[in-house]
Amino acid sequence: MTGPLYLPRRDSDGKYRVSYEVIGNPPNVAVPTHFYKVILAEDGVTGGTVAVGAFVLPNAVIDNSTKLEEFSVPLSIVERASGVEFLSKLPINRRKELCKEIECSIAVRGFDNARKNVVTGVPAPGSR
Repeated sequence: MTGPLYLPRRDSDGKYRVSYEVIGNPPNVAVPTHFYKVILAEDGVTGGTVAVGAFVLPNAVIDNSTKLEEFSVPLSIVERASGVEFLSKLPINRRKELCKEIECSIAVRGFDNARKNVVTGVPAPGSR
């Protein structure tokens, strides 16, 4: 599950404020400051365990070498920030931490300009 978050930042006066960009014409679409991701993985056994991962990622460029674990947070943090309750009916004793069960990593797929041009049908420079 993925959703938007509008998280506060501390200003120079010490107070916390929420500030976000608004886009569109007229400008009426709020751009989230962050996104949450909640990942559930069942073990396939009825009444078995469920691996749970909760992450808060900034709505900004993230360096490809950044480890996913750097964005890992307790599920309660995502619930509080989003106002959404995710697993209230899943007993705590059935939950495991996702990143302790498997390697949590970000799969980075880079595409060069030649591949982009093939998709759009525009020849890559120097290909004629």
